[in-house]
Amino acid sequence: MPRIIPPNSSNFLAWVQEHERAWSNLVYSGRPSLEEILTAPVVVFWKRAGTEKPDKHLVITLHPDLTQLEKHFARMLLFSPNELPRSQVVAIFQDRKQIRIAEVRIRFEPVEQETH
Repeated sequence: MPRIIPPNSSNFLAWVQEHERAWSNLVYSGRPSLEEILTAPVVVFWKRAGTEKPDKHLVITLHPDLTQLEKHFARMLLFSPNELPRSQVVAIFQDRKQIRIAEVRIRFEPVEQETH
């Protein structure tokens, strides 16, 4: 059974160290180098699912800011009945500090009527 960092661990370097130990010399598509991980503004740890045999270890994606994550969560909200997520966010770090979603705000507006 893979060792997963407890949810109460907010130590960025502990998460990175566990990722590097778990994967060792193995690779996955888009696996960043240790240097890239340590210098990225936003680092996200994911648990991949949705396959017959899900990965045992967490994977990492790197981002310049939180925009892509905001889009990811919005897509999940709008399309989840039709499109199951292939990955689940386990932890998000911005500037090496763990962050979480603090609020979700949905704004509605009228739909423009089409004239024929």
